[in-house]
Amino acid sequence: MINPDDAIKCYCGYDFSTHTKALYRSITYMGVGEFFSNSWRTFGANWATFIILAAIPTFVSLALEVTPEVEVISVTAFISWIVSMIVGILSTMALTMVAHKTSDGEAIGVWESYNLSLGIFWRYIWTCILYFLIVFGGMFLLIIPGIIWSFRYIFAPYVVIMEGIGGKKALSRSRDITEGRLGGVFAREVVFGLLFLIVIVIPITLLIFLIGVVLGNPTIAFS
Repeated sequence: MINPDDAIKCYCGYDFSTHTKALYRSITYMGVGEFFSNSWRTFGANWATFIILAAIPTFVSLALEVTPEVEVISVTAFISWIVSMIVGILSTMALTMVAHKTSDGEAIGVWESYNLSLGIFWRYIWTCILYFLIVFGGMFLLIIPGIIWSFRYIFAPYVVIMEGIGGKKALSRSRDITEGRLGGVFAREVVFGLLFLIVIVIPITLLIFLIGVVLGNPTIAFS
């Protein structure tokens, strides 16, 4: 098999083209401006799915909070918290899945993104736990190692979603992706965070605030 010029090799030894892993290409090679532009195009190509996925956890939490039993029965309150947390995690995974698939030119909707995320849920959770322990350990040592490791292994959860591997293998893959590119990774994370805040978080917060006004409780969006 002849590999294309832009092929890179994953941990398992199989070659794949960055054209089929567009999100990897944006992470590793694009400048901040191009990364922002590419992120905006990806959002525009599937904007409704992105917005719905981002809104679902908030509306689920809102629905559980206004349930009368939650205020009375502590067990119910605990279950509501667990449900909200699971929905939030699955929605985060689904958003990443949609970004990955849309970048590759695949059409994917809300249901499919949740279904795919469910299949790797526990692998994702375990990888996130390992990531937290590594960063916490680095912070405990002298803070600086924790900051460096937080960016070195930041893509481990993404690797779970994009490649289906988890745990130590996902952490190792993230280290390979960020090798020599920690500054660029930091810049892209800042850009992505700002884009997510401006395009999704602020509009949804305003929408929930308006719903609260209609329901006669304008503080509901901030509870």
